[in-house]
Amino acid sequence: MAKVYLLDEKYEQAATYARKAIETNGGTPMTESQWLDVNTGFNTASSGWMWYLHPTSDQMGNLANFIGHISGEAGWGYGTLSMPCISRTLYDHMADTDFRKHAWLDPERDTYNYQSPQGAEWLAEKPDYFSLKFRCSGGDVNTYTVGAEVDIPVMRIEEMYLIEAEAVGASQGVAAGTALLNSFMQTYRQPDYNFTTTDLRDFQLEVLTQMRIEFWGEGTAFPTAKRLKPDVIQNYEGTNEQVDILRINCKDIKPNWTLVIPIDEMNANTALKGLNNPDPSSAIPTRPTPVGTFAPGRN
Repeated sequence: MAKVYLLDEKYEQAATYARKAIETNGGTPMTESQWLDVNTGFNTASSGWMWYLHPTSDQMGNLANFIGHISGEAGWGYGTLSMPCISRTLYDHMADTDFRKHAWLDPERDTYNYQSPQGAEWLAEKPDYFSLKFRCSGGDVNTYTVGAEVDIPVMRIEEMYLIEAEAVGASQGVAAGTALLNSFMQTYRQPDYNFTTTDLRDFQLEVLTQMRIEFWGEGTAFPTAKRLKPDVIQNYEGTNEQVDILRINCKDIKPNWTLVIPIDEMNANTALKGLNNPDPSSAIPTRPTPVGTFAPGRN
C-alpha cells in the first residue's frame, strides 16, 4: 500500500502505510556486517527482509539463476563476463563514512580490506566500481546448485523508511522529511550524514539517490525514478560506462523505461491489439550522447 500510494503521489497515505509496515514487520535494516559478509552478503534474509524468494537447486539451471547474473564472483554465470559495476557518479555520492561504499571496489582500493573467495589476485584484476554486493551462498563460487541457492530480496524494510521520509516531506514539509532521512542514514548507514535543503524536489532527488545506492541491483528504486523523472546522465567526463550504446544522456527518463510488450505476446493475445507502448529502439539514434548534452527527445 505504501508503494502504490507513493506511485500515485498520495503522500499522506504513503507515509501512514510505510509506518504501519515498519511497525508490523518489527525488523531492522541490515547492518554493516550483514551487507559485507563474504559468505552471506545479500543472499541470506535478515529480520528486515519483508518479502524474498528462495529458489532451490532443482528450480534453476547454470545460467537461469539470479546470482549467476548479478554476482561477478559466480564462476558459472554471465556475471563473470558482464562484471556488474555501480556508476561512478553514484559511487562518488557516497561518503567514505558510509559503509555501503565498501560493497564496490574503490579505484584506489584503499577504503576497505576487500575480500573474495576467488582470491586477492582475481580481485585485483577487476575493474573499478566492481560490485561485491551479492555474494554466492556459503562462498561457493564454482557450483551453481550450491552458490545460487540463495534468498533474493524483493522488499526490505529500508524501503519503507525511505518512502516514509519522502512522503512526509511532501505532505508535512521538507524539514520533517529531511529529519526522517537524516535519522535513517545516521542510525543505520552513515553516522555523519546531514542533508539540508528547503526545496522539495532537491529533497526528493536525494531520497531517490539513497534508494539507488541502497537497492542497487534489486530494482526497487525504478518506480520512484520513473515518477520523479530525474534526468539520466551516463556519458560524462570520467564515465565508467564501458560501451557507447550505454553512454546516453536523456532529459527526464530513458525511452526504454517504458516497457514494450513482446511481439510474440501481441500476436498471441488479440486483446492487446493497438495497446502496446511505443517502440523505444529508435528514440535515440546517435550513441553515445555527446558529453554535456541531452539526446534530442524521447517517444
